[in-house]
Amino acid sequence: MTHKRIAIIGAGASGLTSIKQLIDTFQRVGRSVDVVCYESKEDVGGVWLSDDVPKKYLRKDIHQNDQDSIIVYPPIGTDPSPMYHGLRTNLPYDLMAYRDHLFPPDTTTFPDRKTILNYLQSYASTFSLYQHIQFQTRVTRLYLSPKSTDSDNVRRWTIQTNNLKTFTTSIDTFDHVVLSNGHYAEGYIPSIPGLSSFPGKIIHSRYYLDPEEFRGKNVMVVGSFASGSDLSRQIASLNLPSSHLPNSSQINQQTYSSSSTDPSSSSNIPSTSPTDKRSAATLASSTSWMTQFDQPTSGNDITTGDEKYTKVYLSASSQTQYSNTPDQPWTPFIKFVPLIKSISPSTTNHTKGIINLQDDQQISDVDVIIFATGYYFSLPFCKTTDEPWISNGILKSYIDDGERENGWKDEIGGLKGLKMEGLDELLLFLKNDNSIAFPVLQYQIVPFPFAEIQARLFSFLWSDQLPDFSKHPELPPNPSNPYSQSSNSTLHSKSVPSSSLNTAHSAHFSTTSTDKGPHSVSGTNDVKSLDSNNDSAPISGPDNIKDPDFVGTSGLDGHAVASHEDKTAETDLEGSKLMTGLHPSRTNQPIEEKQDAQIRKVVTMRQKLVFGAPYEWTYSEFLMRLMDEAEDRLAKLEQGRKVGSHEDLEGMEKKERNGVERQEGEGNERGKGREEVEKKELDGWRKVEIWRRERREEIAQGLRKKLLGY
Repeated sequence: MTHKRIAIIGAGASGLTSIKQLIDTFQRVGRSVDVVCYESKEDVGGVWLSDDVPKKYLRKDIHQNDQDSIIVYPPIGTDPSPMYHGLRTNLPYDLMAYRDHLFPPDTTTFPDRKTILNYLQSYASTFSLYQHIQFQTRVTRLYLSPKSTDSDNVRRWTIQTNNLKTFTTSIDTFDHVVLSNGHYAEGYIPSIPGLSSFPGKIIHSRYYLDPEEFRGKNVMVVGSFASGSDLSRQIASLNLPSSHLPNSSQINQQTYSSSSTDPSSSSNIPSTSPTDKRSAATLASSTSWMTQFDQPTSGNDITTGDEKYTKVYLSASSQTQYSNTPDQPWTPFIKFVPLIKSISPSTTNHTKGIINLQDDQQISDVDVIIFATGYYFSLPFCKTTDEPWISNGILKSYIDDGERENGWKDEIGGLKGLKMEGLDELLLFLKNDNSIAFPVLQYQIVPFPFAEIQARLFSFLWSDQLPDFSKHPELPPNPSNPYSQSSNSTLHSKSVPSSSLNTAHSAHFSTTSTDKGPHSVSGTNDVKSLDSNNDSAPISGPDNIKDPDFVGTSGLDGHAVASHEDKTAETDLEGSKLMTGLHPSRTNQPIEEKQDAQIRKVVTMRQKLVFGAPYEWTYSEFLMRLMDEAEDRLAKLEQGRKVGSHEDLEGMEKKERNGVERQEGEGNERGKGREEVEKKELDGWRKVEIWRRERREEIAQGLRKKLLGY
């Protein structure tokens, strides 16, 4: 079949750039392609598209092996974004931008949700992507097409969808599939003894919207990475007078390096605004602290005796780069406490129950527990009854029928989990099957341009421009990650780098316990941790925990998975039934001795997917090198078209094989000069732009904290 059909699941940041790269590449090579993107919402944007209304959720309690787990999920007909009021990115806007679509030059340095959404909508409009998207269409099943007697006419993948407007079901087939559905829908709450006995309210951070809901209550936030820190700050600031909280017009963050990009610049590097040549440090010092709030709260200074006083406990294992500092006005209203060990039910004397902490403290006045403890990977359309999901074992858990009562029942039987396996060496395709791609799986990256590079690669591959593409390409070593090494003997000799980035202040991963979850086959049930902040320690050991900088997320549209043959501690992470009996790879794995326990939990779970800077750039440029020859061929084809040649790519390749097109040796200076010009024009796709490296270094040096105050 010369005409190809490609499906994309999700029209967020990754899905949009996948559409563009596929359409552009197939047009460049003169190939026919049909790209169909399925999006369950009414517009593009993924998690950045938020209804901005109170979020509803349902709760399912699960009891097993003296552990209590709680599953939270949205009612049928709803799909709330994890965004909340006041959220801002913690990456500068220019660093987030796609390579071929910049933000407006007057964009605030750390933009809000609406700005990012407008940017993605502009991207979709500018490149005419909307025509390829089927909105309000849920993918309910993805599987390998059944074999036919005429196999040449059977496309590899079958997709079943449900139109939310017409309530009709459709089935279609495709040659390739891109999974860009995001991983911020299935909130993870760790199993804790007695958790379901807590008489107050338990929610996951996905369903948090505004601090006003918690005014006058005693709140415990579990997790002190980006979301946990944001939420605890917001809720504690209810006690502050308005004068302490500047509105958005007072946030002096937009000119640290205002992007007045010169479109004619070959390197496309944003230049400093001509109206303000001050350094980042000078600009940042004009404000002693900043907050992420867009609007100030109201009311007078509230003290502990006031009925409107809001008490905030922050439960975590250690300080992180997001932790509060004494100079911040909300800090006095936040009490840092250890991790939760167990919860005792209410009694006559303790009507709110008792929260038992790891240091044996007891707290008995909490009204609400908010878990900012990350998300499961969720592939609800990949069913345990279908291939290749039965054989591949990409996720070990599944959505049980009891977990969707009054919810989206079409997700029952779909895969979920906190650890992904069965990926190829590039951590992009399914193992031994590069007809399906999982872009932006990596952790600790800048996701928009990263997705763009990955999409360019699978676009070249699927348009048959990489005939020599290796089935088992070997990535360059990642010195920032012990799991990229060949032997476990190196695990304790490597340290984690200090520079790190997140894309936004919500939807981050936070591992918790070092033991099995309630649905695991075996394992001890001693809850060790409820937050990944003890993971801020370098790999060298638990004593060196003051380096809080290595946290990272792949961003709100990103994925974070693991693919490694080493057996590691599963921890208290698989909060649903293990898929035993389906495949040998789905059996319980033994916990390594203390070897993995000393490595940050997020690394043991994400393994090779943790990309400490500057490995993100190394990986991106490695993918670019795989496309070098194809870029050269396409450049020649386009050059021929410009000078009036009507040869197709196949004809040009034939002439090149016959030695007609390219002449070697002395006297070919003119041709050499043309090739140098072409290479210069393509440098944007041969290497990571220098300005991106420089901007990331500014983040590592504390730009975010200087401008945002945390």
